[in-house]
Amino acid sequence: MSVVEYRDRFLTLSRYAPDETDTTEKRKEIFLNGLHDEMQTVLVNIPFADLEALVDSAIQMEGKLHQANENRKRRMMHQSGPTIPQARRPPPQQQQQQLLCPPQQQLQPRSERAPNNNPNNTNTAPRTGSNAIPVTPKDKATITCYECGIVGHYSNECPKGLAKIAANTSAAQQHSRVSTGKKFTPNNPNNRNGRLFHMSAEEAQEAPDVVLGGIAVDPAKIKTVEEWKAPTTQTEVRAFLGLAGYYRRFVEGFSSIARPMTQLLKKDKKFEWTDKCEESFQQLKSRLTTAPILIMPDITKPFDVYCDASKIGLGCVLMQEDNVISYLSRQLKQHEQNYPTHDLDLAAVVLALKVLRHYLMSNRCENYSDHKSLKYIFTQKELNMRQRRWIELIKDYDLEIHYHPGKANVVADALSRQPCQLNSMIARNNLACMKSLSSLDWS
Repeated sequence: MSVVEYRDRFLTLSRYAPDETDTTEKRKEIFLNGLHDEMQTVLVNIPFADLEALVDSAIQMEGKLHQANENRKRRMMHQSGPTIPQARRPPPQQQQQQLLCPPQQQLQPRSERAPNNNPNNTNTAPRTGSNAIPVTPKDKATITCYECGIVGHYSNECPKGLAKIAANTSAAQQHSRVSTGKKFTPNNPNNRNGRLFHMSAEEAQEAPDVVLGGIAVDPAKIKTVEEWKAPTTQTEVRAFLGLAGYYRRFVEGFSSIARPMTQLLKKDKKFEWTDKCEESFQQLKSRLTTAPILIMPDITKPFDVYCDASKIGLGCVLMQEDNVISYLSRQLKQHEQNYPTHDLDLAAVVLALKVLRHYLMSNRCENYSDHKSLKYIFTQKELNMRQRRWIELIKDYDLEIHYHPGKANVVADALSRQPCQLNSMIARNNLACMKSLSSLDWS
């Protein structure tokens, strides 16, 4: 990190610690402690009037240190020899001696030479030694690699180059898809990276890189809705219908499908979960996890994230142009149950940013929450360490938080309260067990 980048980062973070940077001396001391050791040794004994003078001196020293490092590298390269090895011509007398008859090479008779077993090779060995110029191997002490600048090996033997080639080869083997016109054979290792033109159904089942059935929805994105347990109370029915009713304009005949469940919400009506209610419930879940409600994301358009939190869990929905891309919810951890309401809603925002990072990192995102104070989270003066840590994460995204009334935020609210079904089921089972135990005769 350069001094200019460090200065900008320092000024940004100093706003979150006003007590530590309220005076000029404190600001200079903290800024000086973050510089490199070489700069600290020189600048620590120089009195500066303000922080700007310290920054200017640090920038100038950074330029001098950079220039000194460049000069040092240039001298090292010059001392180690030329960057590109050049062939040295031997003296004229030595050349003449090599051309006539070199003493190092003893010519063998034609009958004793290695036979030429290659039928395609039309080159014939010379009958005399007049054209054979022996190549004397160079002393490796005079060889310099122009890749790393180290004496003792050529560039094709450089350890850095060999490591780079091995890494590129491994990556190419994992990601390359080369089109081939050969028939696929499962036991052929050469087909591991090949792109298949034709194969039978049995071969397709055995091929690890073949996907059958075309494009499908990622099961992890709709897992929350697919695992939604059947409602057992009117409150749970009302929560599910609130989630489904938000997308009723995408479901043809929504009223007729949901009628068996809406009949359970009538006043003074006994709750009885029938087969028609189960069929309606499963059909609505299927409609919520298929097109046209679920769509493929378009990275050229902004995203909308609806977040909500309850005393039970956190819920988030990723949307784009009023269509759902992904559902997300989880139960609260044990330490999160002690969070205040403000921190719970902020935790829901952070959960969405972490899990949906691959969608939101480089795109515009509009976040909607029913906690109005989150709109002013960036201008609050007093924040705890947990809130400061979360704000640092939020600042990495192109994000703006908006207020969304709780009555309108039905989808995220239903997802955040969905785990209560499991708790209520456990409570009812415990109550039934207690009643059965009390009815036993222990005498």
